[in-house]
Amino acid sequence: MILQKEIREIAEELQLPGNTIDKDYVLGHFLNGFFSQKWAQENFLFKGGTCLKKCYFKDYRFSEDIDATITNANFKLTRKHIQQVCEQVMDKSGIAFKILTFNPVVLNDMPIGWDVEVCFWGANHERNKPPVFGKDCHTKIWCEFRSYELVLFRQNMRKIFHFYGDVELIQTSIPCYDVHEILAEKLRALIQRNRGEARDYFDVWYIKENINSINWQSVKNAFVKKCEYKNVPFTNSSDFFQPKRLNQVQITWDKRLKHQLPKTFVMEAAVIINELKVFLTELFD
Repeated sequence: MILQKEIREIAEELQLPGNTIDKDYVLGHFLNGFFSQKWAQENFLFKGGTCLKKCYFKDYRFSEDIDATITNANFKLTRKHIQQVCEQVMDKSGIAFKILTFNPVVLNDMPIGWDVEVCFWGANHERNKPPVFGKDCHTKIWCEFRSYELVLFRQNMRKIFHFYGDVELIQTSIPCYDVHEILAEKLRALIQRNRGEARDYFDVWYIKENINSINWQSVKNAFVKKCEYKNVPFTNSSDFFQPKRLNQVQITWDKRLKHQLPKTFVMEAAVIINELKVFLTELFD
C-alpha cells in the first residue's frame, strides 16, 4: 500500500479532502479486483461517473460510487462473490474491506439487481494502524448493479487510470459502456431522478466540451429509447430544466459535487446550466 504522505501530497496539490483522494485510490484497486473475476468480465458493464473518471478522462472530477449494468439477467450475484473480491484486493494491495450491506433489488416483484455497500481502510491513515470499521463507516463504496437496462452500443475495453505509486498492481482491462451510452443514460437521469443532481448536468456538459467526435443524434435516439424502456415521460428540452430541479442543482453542487472538483475548476453551476440549455434546446426542439 502507498503511504499516507502520498495521499496528502496529492490532496494538497489539488486542494481537495484527503478522503476524496483516498477513495479514488481504493476505487482503482477495487475495480481492478472486481473485473479480474471471470464472472464480472462476462456479466457486467462498468458505467456512470466513476467510469468516466477511472477509464475515460484522466483529469475528470473525482467520483465515489460504482455503477454497472448486468448484461445477463440470469446471473446471480452473491455475497461470496464480493467477499472474494475484497480478499483478493486485500492480499494484493493491503487495503482492508468489510461488507456493510448486500441487498437484492426488486421492481414490480421482479429481481433487477443488487445494492452493495463496502467499507474500506485505505491509505489515509498512519502506517500499520489496524483497520477501524465503526458502526457508521464514512469511508465506503456504494455499488449499484442492475440488470433492468437497455444497452444499445457496443462495449469498450478500457484500462484503469491509477496515478499512484503502486500503479504496477493495476493490470485489468474493464468492459465499459461506450461514452454515447453513458450520455444517453445521463440525459435520462436528468429527468428521472427525484432531485436535480448537479453531477449529471456536469457530466453531460464536460463530455460535450471535451469530446468533439460525439454523434449527438445517436445519443438523442438512444436517450428516447431508454426513456421508453423505463416508461420515463419526455416532452421536450424544458423537461431537463424544470425550476424545482434547477433549485436542487445548486444544493447538490455544493453538497455532492464541489468536494470532487479541484479548486482550479472555477466554472459556476449557473454557467454550465445555461450552456446546456442552449445546446439541448437546439438538439431536441
